[in-house]
Amino acid sequence: MKNSLQVLKEFLFLPVKWIMWRFPQVKVLPAIVNQVKPYYFSVYFVVVTLTVGAFLCCDVGIFLNINRSVLNRLRPANLDVFVKGTATEKETEEGYRFFKKVAGMMPNDPDAQGIYGYFSYLKGNRGDAIRAYERASLKNPIFFWFSYNRGLLYYQEHDFVNAEKNMREALRMNYMLSILFITQSKHVYLPFLVLQPDGMQKFLFDQYARGRDRAQRVIDICEQARLAGTMPQPEKDNDPAMWPLELY
Repeated sequence: MKNSLQVLKEFLFLPVKWIMWRFPQVKVLPAIVNQVKPYYFSVYFVVVTLTVGAFLCCDVGIFLNINRSVLNRLRPANLDVFVKGTATEKETEEGYRFFKKVAGMMPNDPDAQGIYGYFSYLKGNRGDAIRAYERASLKNPIFFWFSYNRGLLYYQEHDFVNAEKNMREALRMNYMLSILFITQSKHVYLPFLVLQPDGMQKFLFDQYARGRDRAQRVIDICEQARLAGTMPQPEKDNDPAMWPLELY
């Protein structure tokens, strides 16, 4: 009486037998089969694994296509309002929902996490914005604006120790690498950059000069307060608590 292993082996061997029956003119098949037969379980396992892997890849492709169609429906109709800072509450909500989806689809992309941080800030979710910028910095620790925006958010949350720390980190970074990162972000930052009325290059260098000045200003305020043992006392007309975050 055959044991279950033998029965299984004969069952798995049926496709091979069918091929040998269907193509008797291929004289070399029996020899090949006899050579492979002792390793048939291994061969079968490899074939099944590759087949399952192919199906999984197809499923991932279908998944990505579905998500792309969702993103296309959610995409803000007008990005220019975010560049000009004139977005309405409804437009801000649309932008937030869109870039939240983008961040979910691209968890390992620092620009996707960074832009989600910015729109979380626009929505008033500073805690979510800080966490998003932290995720972005883990993926790209040399981008000026992730540290700058995080430092400014900490300042506005009255966490002056982390505000000073992040601004110091920002000032140690090579801005040319930050520019390179922005201009290579074809699907996240570049669509905003091309809308700058004075041109992309001039905007980026002017923005960086302003960002460095403001980062140093935050450091000076926090350091003076820390050494004096008091709360920061900025000038009313130059208070970092009132500065907006930078989009990039």
